[in-house]
Amino acid sequence: MANAQTDYEKSVAYNVLGESQIDVSNYVKSVDYLEKSIYHIKKTDSIDLYLRILGTLIVAYRQAGLVNDSDSNWKLFQKEIKKIPEEDQNVSLLFIRARMYDIDKNYCKSAETREKFNNLFKHRAGDNEIGYSFNFAIVVQIVYDQFKCGNIEASQKTMIEAESILAKMKQRDNIFMYEFYLLDKALFFVHNKQNNLAKKTFDQAYNLSLKVKSGNIQKVILEERLNANIDSAEEKLKIYEALEILTKKEIKATKKITEIETKKNKEKLKTISDNNRNYLIFFGIISLCLVLFIVYYYQRNKKQKAQFLKIIKELEQSVEDKTLKEDVYLSEKLIKSDETEKKLVEKLNSFEKKQLFNTKGISVAQMAVMLKTNTKYLSYILKEYRNADFYTYINNCRINFIVKELHDNPSLLNYKIAVLSDMCGYNSHSQFASIFKSIKEISPSQYISFLRQERKGK
Repeated sequence: MANAQTDYEKSVAYNVLGESQIDVSNYVKSVDYLEKSIYHIKKTDSIDLYLRILGTLIVAYRQAGLVNDSDSNWKLFQKEIKKIPEEDQNVSLLFIRARMYDIDKNYCKSAETREKFNNLFKHRAGDNEIGYSFNFAIVVQIVYDQFKCGNIEASQKTMIEAESILAKMKQRDNIFMYEFYLLDKALFFVHNKQNNLAKKTFDQAYNLSLKVKSGNIQKVILEERLNANIDSAEEKLKIYEALEILTKKEIKATKKITEIETKKNKEKLKTISDNNRNYLIFFGIISLCLVLFIVYYYQRNKKQKAQFLKIIKELEQSVEDKTLKEDVYLSEKLIKSDETEKKLVEKLNSFEKKQLFNTKGISVAQMAVMLKTNTKYLSYILKEYRNADFYTYINNCRINFIVKELHDNPSLLNYKIAVLSDMCGYNSHSQFASIFKSIKEISPSQYISFLRQERKGK
């Protein structure tokens, strides 16, 4: 970015940054960079780069869970694509559409679309190393899509095509999408009940994906390995932990474990005894537990609703001037100059208006630099004017910010918790959720749920 001078150069730089963030699954930053790239490229007459960025933005939106934004940009893409030669239009449309189907897990449509794309593309690529490389990358994805669609026979035939392309390639180092090829092989081993070979190939695929830093493919590999159910309980736990770190889908992983364990428990209960009396006792206990759970749930929901209404009331009330101090100091006056103190308070207000408290990894020393003061004066100002230490102050500002944003901007209600946590400066959704609940006494998911109910009632 430092060397980018023209709008075209800035757009290219932001696009590179945006694409790199997709690779590591940081879709919030990716969308931010790509939107900046779009802003600059619109000031030029480069339609090819504009379409490339727009296509990447469609994918980034969809990966982030913003399906409506992705769909609206897809409509724009279909309109703008008409500005390029007709022979290039179908190739671009099919490429982006296939990626959209992938994200939606519509594998049958993805396979069909990617096959059409490959038929058009491979004639252009030519018989050379670059052509082989791209053709190989496309074909191994078709193999996966066909396999997931349930068309195993077609998938096996396409795998033969992938291996024939691979045989033509002289350069065997750093083959693009080779980790996906290994994933395909692992799935075939699982299908053929060759579990040891499957595990070995899954390991090779995952290790290679780590080497090339392909976050999206890492997720797919780990998810497919879990679905294969070929590992011990201890090995599964390690895979779950890796998946949680990579995808931040802790709830989904927990749900899978619960479903597996529940199924096992039901099967055990079925074989314990055929004695009707035992079943009656069992169902009696279950019924009692259910009644107790309903009572508990009602009371808890009532308490959460009351807390939600309290939050909304606080939002709607006019907030008193934060800079007003108590008549009596709680601590000894540290800043001798009233003028210096007044300026520091003004800087604090400016800091809050600019929402700099959302800066990731902010420390008391960094904030002191932002306010052009020292940490001693900063701590004093926060204590006297916000009645908080540094960490309490930052957390309160961030949580109050996201509470208001969710209330004022209904579109944010569709965002994932991980996205919201990133918006207000937290490094993990679990840290964000924990702090949110400690301050507001309900979880972010509960708050969002109540907001949705409130909007439906209007």
